[in-house]
Amino acid sequence: MKTCDGMTLLMGSWLALAIPLTFTSCLRRDVDKRLLKNVTLSQDWLEFEADPQLKPSRQVQMIVLVTSQPFEPELTSISLRLSDGTIAKPEVDIVDQYGNSYELKTQTVIGETEVGYWSVELPTDRTYMKVRLRSNHRIDCEEVIWRCHNWK
Repeated sequence: MKTCDGMTLLMGSWLALAIPLTFTSCLRRDVDKRLLKNVTLSQDWLEFEADPQLKPSRQVQMIVLVTSQPFEPELTSISLRLSDGTIAKPEVDIVDQYGNSYELKTQTVIGETEVGYWSVELPTDRTYMKVRLRSNHRIDCEEVIWRCHNWK
């Protein structure tokens, strides 16, 4: 009969904990895909094709605007107060493979320069081919990201 020393037992216990924790953290991790870099939103629609098409892969799919300057959320009007005091109201639409357009109206502030737009009505059984963006006032964005996110 073989005996197990303390080190072997400790390593076995560590592996038993590490594997489930690693698996769980991978399931919670956001999946980000950069769509555009260094763009300016204006009153005119900025429309572009997603290549490859956008595929939902988590509980929530959102378009994230990473702004060049910090902002403060205006929660009552779902707008952004930009650093110069301007109130900007971005609009975000995505178009699915069947040509249906979905307005992403729910706003989630992620940080001083990141805001996400999503909708609970967004179907997850299809891909999205186009993204359309505009704002009533100019917003300079460092990035536009497709983010698939699991709430914790």
